[in-house]
Amino acid sequence: MLRSDISKALFVLLLVIPPLAFADPAPTPATPTTPTTPTTPTTAAAPAKPAPAKTASGLTPTTNLTPIVEAELPERCRPVARLASAPSLSQALSTRINLANCIAEARLQPLKPLDSELAVMEFDTLTAPAFGLLEEVVVAGDPVQRIVALRARAELYTSMQVKMLASIPTTPAGAPIEAQQLRDQRRTVLLGWTRHWDERTREAYTQILEIAKREPKLIENPLVRNAVREAERRVQPSVSMR
Repeated sequence: MLRSDISKALFVLLLVIPPLAFADPAPTPATPTTPTTPTTPTTAAAPAKPAPAKTASGLTPTTNLTPIVEAELPERCRPVARLASAPSLSQALSTRINLANCIAEARLQPLKPLDSELAVMEFDTLTAPAFGLLEEVVVAGDPVQRIVALRARAELYTSMQVKMLASIPTTPAGAPIEAQQLRDQRRTVLLGWTRHWDERTREAYTQILEIAKREPKLIENPLVRNAVREAERRVQPSVSMR
């Protein structure tokens, strides 16, 4: 009797429990994944363009001439300097010859040099800007301008040597022979210190003859004709146009 009652109780319990209690658990819904936004590849920055390189000589590329700084010039040469920067290359070059002569004269005129190697070096330093201007004309000028600039260069070296030799006092009349010998020795030493001036003078006159020989019609120009005559007088006959 007891076993029968237990069986009935179990049967009733099975009817009361919902069927879902024995069903398989519902699958857990998958968590939706957020799609990953593709990364945009980083574009490397283009290298900056290098600044225009300066020319080896430091000259401006438009006219190939060094800019003139008036503040660095002797006062009396500044009006000429304004024309030396003219837009016309031909006018600028012609004016630079005059400016070079003005600079050299203004800087050398007040000097009272002694016959020493230090004085020769000082002359070279003071006239360097003038020779630089003349060199620009020789490089960039037409044949006539080149000849005029070369003659100006030669004459400037000659005037420098004359001024330096004048620093040796003359021997007074009646002075002993030893005094004259001493003066001659000083002159010989000074000429040794200024030998490079002689060499550059000869080089300038030689170039004048070479240019005139390549272009014979230039001799019709009075400036060229006078320069050639002076060059023929100063250099060896083998280089002359005769």
